[in-house]
Amino acid sequence: STLDRSSAASDVYKRQNHAKDNILKTRTAILVEGQGDVWRAFEAGLNMTVGIFGTALSEDQLILLESSGALNIVILTDYDEAGNKATESIIKKCGRRFNYIRPSLEDWFEANNVPMKQRDLGRMTNQDIEQEILPYLPFIKEKE
Repeated sequence: STLDRSSAASDVYKRQNHAKDNILKTRTAILVEGQGDVWRAFEAGLNMTVGIFGTALSEDQLILLESSGALNIVILTDYDEAGNKATESIIKKCGRRFNYIRPSLEDWFEANNVPMKQRDLGRMTNQDIEQEILPYLPFIKEKE
C-alpha cells in the first residue's frame, strides 16, 4: 500500500511538536536514527523522542537541542558499529552541554539473538522498552 505523503508529513510534524513539549517538561531528549524508531518510541510512551535521520547530528539539530530545554540526552541510535560511532560523534559535537545516557542493551540483543544489522529500537516490544530502557531514565517523570 502507498503511504499518503501529506498524512505522513502531518504525522511527523505532530510528533515533533509533541516531543518538543515533552522535552521541555522532562528536560530530556531521546535521539534515535530514523522515523521508524521515533514511532516505536512514541508507541512505548517515550514521547520526547526525535529522529536525527541518519547517524550524524547536524548543526541545526544541535541548535534545536540547545534551545529545547533538555538537560539530558538519551542516545538510542542503533546498536551496531554505525550507531556506536554516532553516539561518540553526538557526544563530541554537543560537548558539555548535556548529561548523556546510552542504555546498555547489547546483552538484551545478544540474549534475543538479534542480528547486528537489526539492533535498533524497532526490534523491541513496549514491554522490552519498559524493562530494558526505562530503568536508565528515572528522571523522565513529567513534572506535575
